[in-house]
Amino acid sequence: MRFLVKVGSIAFTAILVFFLSFLINLSSPYISTFTNSTIANSTIANKAMANAQTAELLLKRDIAAGTKTALKEFRIYHYFNLAQVYDELTTPEGRQNYVKRYIDQVTEKYWDLDFRANQYINAGPGIYLAVDPYIAYSQKLFGTTMIELVVPAGTRYVNVVRPIPIAKDTLEALISEGYFARHQAGVIFYRAAGPTKLGFYRDTLKNMTNPGFEKFRTLVQRVFTAANVQFIEFNWDSALDSFCRRKSVSAFNFIGARPNDGRYDGISLVSTDLQFPNQTMDEQAFSSRVFKMRSVIEQIQKMRKRGVAVPKNFIVPNSYTAAEYKSLKDMTFGCD
Repeated sequence: MRFLVKVGSIAFTAILVFFLSFLINLSSPYISTFTNSTIANSTIANKAMANAQTAELLLKRDIAAGTKTALKEFRIYHYFNLAQVYDELTTPEGRQNYVKRYIDQVTEKYWDLDFRANQYINAGPGIYLAVDPYIAYSQKLFGTTMIELVVPAGTRYVNVVRPIPIAKDTLEALISEGYFARHQAGVIFYRAAGPTKLGFYRDTLKNMTNPGFEKFRTLVQRVFTAANVQFIEFNWDSALDSFCRRKSVSAFNFIGARPNDGRYDGISLVSTDLQFPNQTMDEQAFSSRVFKMRSVIEQIQKMRKRGVAVPKNFIVPNSYTAAEYKSLKDMTFGCD
């Protein structure tokens, strides 16, 4: 009896296995098709995700070639119009707060997608700063109140003194992903070396504020943020001839950072026409240093314009000690 039950159980199991095998064989083409389709869809989705990042990654790669790190700290100078000494400006703390707020308001223009370049023709919106305290003052276009900003060592900036070449795959990715149309590439980018003959230049930072380029502008903002870029170095002018053996003709556009931490170390305010009361000893020392440097550079430029050779002893020892002069050069960008 037990044997019969066992045999019957074995027979039932065999029939069940045969039936299941039949069903599996019958449905295997459908299972295979479903599996292949799932894999194919997954592959397409993965490729789509990869392509969605391509333009950004490629632009990061290209711009990285022009991204630099300040090896030492240096001073740069911004002139603007200040109508009068407001109550806030009568104390050292008030002056610091005023300058910080001014910096916040002006750098915000770079990040505001609704703000157009307009007068910011050199390198897009931001705070423009010269590498010496005289050149901008001499042009008498920007005002007589000056902010000195100390740029710390380690600061990241993008150098667009020359266009940064844009690679062919970057250009194609930007077009295919809808950042701009092919015929607009020449509006955004500038003539440069390389296969595309186009480069990321100071004009790029200006022209990307035009209506219709908001998507590309946001992309550049993301690229700069990822690289911790807060300044743009662009070609402009300086008045450092004969003050430096070799000089830079760069200027800087300060765009700040996002998120904005609100910290601005090493900022000082001085005015040619206005007198700020209650100055600290540090403020007085700053005013004396920067006005003297401006005056020395101005005298050198006047001699050069008259065709008069600058006397060898004019800077050292007549104007500065050797140590003072070395300290000034060390804190002046590109001055050797």
